[in-house]
Amino acid sequence: MRGKIIQINSDGYERCINIECYDSKVGAIWCYFLDKEYLEPGQEMEFMPKGAEVDIDVSVVFVNKYEVVDDSATMEMRQPIEQSSYVQVKALVVQIIDEWTMVCNIGVLENVVVEFETKVLGVNVGQKLSFEGELQMVIQE
Repeated sequence: MRGKIIQINSDGYERCINIECYDSKVGAIWCYFLDKEYLEPGQEMEFMPKGAEVDIDVSVVFVNKYEVVDDSATMEMRQPIEQSSYVQVKALVVQIIDEWTMVCNIGVLENVVVEFETKVLGVNVGQKLSFEGELQMVIQE
């Protein structure tokens, strides 16, 4: 996914980055990003400053609760906390990688890797799940 960095909140090695995605169906999202460069709050990143265009992959991490929901549930992603990568999701399971990881379609975002903090039991491909976590970005090389 391609987008432009709108805002960066830094705290040590962790970043919360607001990206305006060029796909108008996605819009602006806040993502968690772990960097190898240490920054003080308010300090800008050298390799990826505000205004930079980036190609990213997104995933959902730190998921510790999930629930199978009805097939009629609408797939969606909400970020109700301002300037936070926290995300509430309803998604369709398209692949189970292992007991801790699966791939889901979340509305307009397809093939999103979802990493759970606990083993995922009783979930099958084709089912819809509701869960909460952090939206994480990785820069495409």
